[in-house]
Amino acid sequence: MTLFQAIVLGIIQGLSEFLPISSSAHLALTPWLLHWPEPGLSFDVALHTGTLVAVLAYFRAEWMRLLRAAWDIVTTRKVASESQRRVVLLVIATIPERTTSVRVSPTAGRSLTRTLLSETR
Repeated sequence: MTLFQAIVLGIIQGLSEFLPISSSAHLALTPWLLHWPEPGLSFDVALHTGTLVAVLAYFRAEWMRLLRAAWDIVTTRKVASESQRRVVLLVIATIPERTTSVRVSPTAGRSLTRTLLSETR
Protein backbone atom coordinates (compact mmCIF):
# COMPACT_ATOMS: atom_id res chain seq x y z
CA MET A 1 0.00 0.00 0.00
CA THR A 2 1.29 3.41 -0.93
CA LEU A 3 1.15 6.53 1.21
CA PHE A 4 -1.40 8.00 -1.23
CA GLN A 5 -3.67 4.96 -0.81
CA ALA A 6 -3.39 5.18 2.97
CA ILE A 7 -4.30 8.88 2.91
CA VAL A 8 -7.29 8.24 0.63
CA LEU A 9 -8.56 5.45 2.90
CA GLY A 10 -8.02 7.63 5.98
CA ILE A 11 -10.04 10.46 4.43
CA ILE A 12 -12.82 8.07 3.46
CA GLN A 13 -12.80 6.64 7.00
CA GLY A 14 -13.05 10.10 8.53
CA LEU A 15 -15.82 11.29 6.22
CA SER A 16 -17.95 8.16 6.40
CA GLU A 17 -17.52 7.09 10.03
CA PHE A 18 -20.62 8.90 11.24
CA LEU A 19 -22.84 7.95 8.31
CA PRO A 20 -25.33 5.14 8.91
CA ILE A 21 -23.26 2.61 6.96
CA SER A 22 -20.89 -0.15 7.98
CA SER A 23 -17.77 1.37 9.46
CA SER A 24 -15.66 -1.26 7.71
CA ALA A 25 -17.47 -1.59 4.39
CA HIS A 26 -15.71 1.38 2.83
CA LEU A 27 -12.34 -0.07 3.83
CA ALA A 28 -13.19 -3.29 2.00
CA LEU A 29 -14.94 -1.74 -1.01
CA THR A 30 -12.61 1.14 -1.85
CA PRO A 31 -9.52 -1.00 -2.55
CA TRP A 32 -11.69 -3.45 -4.47
CA LEU A 33 -13.25 -0.70 -6.62
CA LEU A 34 -9.91 0.98 -7.30
CA HIS A 35 -8.05 -2.33 -7.83
CA TRP A 36 -5.68 -1.64 -4.95
CA PRO A 37 -4.19 -4.35 -2.76
CA GLU A 38 -6.21 -5.07 0.35
CA PRO A 39 -4.75 -3.05 3.26
CA GLY A 40 -5.21 -5.81 5.81
CA LEU A 41 -6.62 -6.06 9.29
CA SER A 42 -3.79 -4.13 10.96
CA PHE A 43 -4.49 -1.08 8.80
CA ASP A 44 -8.23 -1.32 9.50
CA VAL A 45 -7.58 -1.47 13.24
CA ALA A 46 -5.18 1.48 13.04
CA LEU A 47 -7.78 3.60 11.21
CA HIS A 48 -10.51 2.69 13.68
CA THR A 49 -8.19 3.40 16.61
CA GLY A 50 -7.41 6.80 15.14
CA THR A 51 -11.12 7.49 14.79
CA LEU A 52 -11.73 6.46 18.40
CA VAL A 53 -8.96 8.75 19.67
CA ALA A 54 -10.31 11.66 17.61
CA VAL A 55 -13.88 11.16 18.88
CA LEU A 56 -12.73 10.85 22.50
CA ALA A 57 -10.65 14.02 22.17
CA TYR A 58 -13.40 16.01 20.44
CA PHE A 59 -16.08 15.04 22.95
CA ARG A 60 -13.83 14.99 26.03
CA ALA A 61 -15.91 17.58 27.92
CA GLU A 62 -19.09 15.59 27.30
CA TRP A 63 -17.38 12.34 28.35
CA MET A 64 -16.24 13.97 31.60
CA ARG A 65 -19.76 15.30 32.24
CA LEU A 66 -21.20 11.80 31.70
CA LEU A 67 -18.58 10.18 33.95
CA ARG A 68 -19.33 12.67 36.73
CA ALA A 69 -23.06 12.05 36.28
CA ALA A 70 -22.57 8.27 36.41
CA TRP A 71 -20.53 8.64 39.60
CA ASP A 72 -23.28 10.82 41.10
CA ILE A 73 -25.89 8.18 40.25
CA VAL A 74 -23.82 5.50 41.97
CA THR A 75 -23.14 7.59 45.08
CA THR A 76 -26.58 9.23 45.52
CA ARG A 77 -28.74 6.49 43.95
CA LYS A 78 -30.82 9.22 42.30
CA VAL A 79 -31.26 10.46 38.74
CA ALA A 80 -31.77 14.17 39.18
CA SER A 81 -29.99 16.03 36.36
CA GLU A 82 -30.17 15.93 32.58
CA SER A 83 -26.67 14.44 32.41
CA GLN A 84 -27.66 11.67 34.81
CA ARG A 85 -30.76 10.94 32.73
CA ARG A 86 -28.56 10.73 29.62
CA VAL A 87 -26.30 8.18 31.36
CA VAL A 88 -29.31 6.00 32.17
CA LEU A 89 -30.60 6.25 28.58
CA LEU A 90 -27.15 5.35 27.20
CA VAL A 91 -27.03 2.26 29.39
CA ILE A 92 -30.54 1.24 28.29
CA ALA A 93 -29.70 1.86 24.62
CA THR A 94 -26.59 -0.31 24.92
CA ILE A 95 -28.46 -3.39 26.13
CA PRO A 96 -29.95 -4.48 22.74
CA GLU A 97 -26.63 -4.00 20.97
CA ARG A 98 -24.74 -6.05 23.54
CA THR A 99 -27.26 -8.89 23.47
CA THR A 100 -27.15 -9.11 19.67
CA SER A 101 -23.39 -8.82 19.37
CA VAL A 102 -22.94 -11.78 21.72
CA ARG A 103 -24.87 -13.94 19.23
CA VAL A 104 -23.04 -12.80 16.09
CA SER A 105 -19.34 -13.33 15.56
CA PRO A 106 -17.48 -10.02 15.14
CA THR A 107 -15.71 -11.43 12.11
CA ALA A 108 -18.86 -12.70 10.36
CA GLY A 109 -19.49 -9.48 8.41
CA ARG A 110 -15.85 -9.13 7.35
CA SER A 111 -15.66 -12.75 6.17
CA LEU A 112 -18.89 -12.40 4.22
CA THR A 113 -17.71 -9.16 2.56
CA ARG A 114 -14.39 -10.69 1.53
CA THR A 115 -16.10 -13.82 0.22
CA LEU A 116 -18.58 -11.83 -1.85
CA LEU A 117 -15.89 -9.54 -3.24
CA SER A 118 -13.56 -12.39 -4.15
CA GLU A 119 -16.36 -14.18 -6.01
CA THR A 120 -17.08 -11.15 -8.19
CA ARG A 121 -13.49 -10.65 -9.38
